This record gives sequence, C-alpha cells and structure tokens, in this order.
Amino acid sequence: MRTIKISLSLVEFVENNFYIVYSPALDLSGYATTAEAARQSFTETLAYFLEYALDNQTLSQELLRLGWKITQQGFWL
Repeated sequence: MRTIKISLSLVEFVENNFYIVYSPALDLSGYATTAEAARQSFTETLAYFLEYALDNQTLSQELLRLGWKITQQGFWL
C-alpha cells in the first residue's frame, strides 16, 4: 500500500437532488444522494485516480496537464 499526503480544496454543492463534491485542482468529482455518501464517492474516485496514475507512471504528466507546477517541495497548484 502506498501513502500519499495531499491537500485539496473541495467544492460541495447540490444539483438535481444529488450532492456533489468536486476538486477543481484535479478535475475529479464524486456524487450521491447524501452529503456523506458524496464525500465517500469522491474519496473512492481520488483513490482510483491516484492508483491508476501511479501504476501507469503518469501522475506527474497528469498533474502538469492540470496546471500544477513542480517545485523542490513537490507539486503545487
């Protein structure tokens, strides 16, 4: 198992009776019929994204595509 430390700003809103959690920095979202379930959905989406990008060695490329910058401390938006 890998451990990644990440800090993201998330936007939570309701649209058409669905709770949506969205990360503009990663262009990822999760949704459900309750706020708690939407947060869980986002957590799962984030985990799948990171797992796929790490397994395929495309995380750096994807973060750069999303507008992130590389610094000595790591990636920053």
